[in-house]
Amino acid sequence: MVVHRPSSDSRLLSNLITHEKDYSKQLSNLLDSSYASLASLSAYAAATGQPVSRVITCVAGHFSSADDALRRYKTAIEAWCEQLKTLKDMETEVSTIIRDREILCVVLLCYSCYSTVFISLSL
Repeated sequence: MVVHRPSSDSRLLSNLITHEKDYSKQLSNLLDSSYASLASLSAYAAATGQPVSRVITCVAGHFSSADDALRRYKTAIEAWCEQLKTLKDMETEVSTIIRDREILCVVLLCYSCYSTVFISLSL
């Protein structure tokens, strides 16, 4: 029995890969904006008086830590996208093998039927 995979699997996987790539790009844009904003906040902290400056610098440090965590998350999303691409390539290869196997089986069946008919006609 031949197992058929629905063709929509490939399209759904492609759609997922596309959206994950877009998501990763948006995270990159967010991190770029966040870096610029953090630089402005640090400059503001440097320009203010001592008690306020210390608080703003502390807040900027926490924002920087959050950005680092978001950067690691973005890296994980990119790795996930690469794994999805590998999966898609593997699924494409398997579907090609299944298609080729089905073609071969049909050819062998036709040849078998043709040889049987030919042998019985020659007897």
